Amino acid sequence: MSDPSPRVLAYLESHPDWHLVDGHLSRLFKFPTYLEGIDFVVRVGDIAESLDHHPDMHVGYCQVRLSTISHDVGELTDRDLNLVDQVDAMMGQ
Repeated sequence: MSDPSPRVLAYLESHPDWHLVDGHLSRLFKFPTYLEGIDFVVRVGDIAESLDHHPDMHVGYCQVRLSTISHDVGELTDRDLNLVDQVDAMMGQ
C-alpha cells in the first residue's frame, strides 16, 4: 500500500467525516435504529452494484462502518472517490 496521493489528501480535507484508515477511506455512520442501518447497507449496495465497486461494510448496533479501497490495485482510485461522493449525496451531504 502506497502513501495517499496529494489528490486523496485534498479530498479528505473537503470530506471531514471520512478518514484514512490502513489505506482505506472509512466512515462511521450512526442511525437511530438498527433497521435504519440495515436500510443504509441495502442502499449503499445498490450504489456499489451500479458502479461495480464494492466497499466493505460492517454492521453494528445502530451503526455501520463503510470502508473502500480499490482492491485490484491496492490503493485508492477515482472509483473510491466516486463511491464516497454518491454515498454522501445519498445521505444529503
